[in-house]
This record gives sequence, C-alpha cells and structure tokens, in this order.
Amino acid sequence: MQTITITGGQTLHGTIRPAAAKNSVLPLLAATLLCGAPCCLRNAPELSDVDTSLALLAAVGAALAMSGAVMQCVLHNPLASASTLGVSQGAAFGACWAILAGGTSLAISGSAFAVSLAAVGIVLLVLMAGIVR
Repeated sequence: MQTITITGGQTLHGTIRPAAAKNSVLPLLAATLLCGAPCCLRNAPELSDVDTSLALLAAVGAALAMSGAVMQCVLHNPLASASTLGVSQGAAFGACWAILAGGTSLAISGSAFAVSLAAVGIVLLVLMAGIVR
C-alpha cells in the first residue's frame, strides 16, 4: 500500500495519479473542500455515487455562500458569519439534544435546523431592539 506523508511548513502542489475507482475518488472529492484553489480530478469513474457526491458538494458550497451573504446583508456587517453569531453552535446544540433523546436522523437534522433558526431569531431581535450596534 502506498503512503503519502505530509510534513508541515511547505505549500502542497503537484499531481497524483490514484486508481480510477470509486474508493479512490470519493475521499479525494471530500479533500477538495480543504483546497483554496480549484481542483481538477481527471479519469473519475462515471458512477452514481460520484455524481451524488458532486451534487452534494455543489449544494453545500452554494448554500454556505448564500447564507453568509444573506447574514452580512441583513446585519449590515461584512464580518458576520454563522460561527460568530452562534448559529453553528445552536445547530450543534440542537443536534446533540436530539441524539441524546434518541432521535432518528431526520429528528437530529430537524432539531439542528430549528435551534439554529432560533439563534438567528435571537440575533435579529437583539439587532432590532437596538441593544447591540
């Protein structure tokens, strides 16, 4: 088995030639989220798993970009983000609560969404009340 060892302090660049199999491509697709520049994966197999992963990555990227832009616009603050306003923490709390309650995956997702939505509501109420400027 081939091993890739990464030692810190240097910028990564170059190419690798993994096997054109689903088990090689799916982890590489997930790793592209960590790249700051466009990534090009060639010779990926045409499988429904690969297509689904690409669609999910595109949806997640678009949703995150849109949510950040909306928060910055509504709050009139170019530094506003989900992590600084407690939305991410609220979602994590809601998910943990549902997991501890023994909820299904749908209940966990729903709880995370509901609590993060409540966090957004609290931020908007504080903003409208003029408590924080």
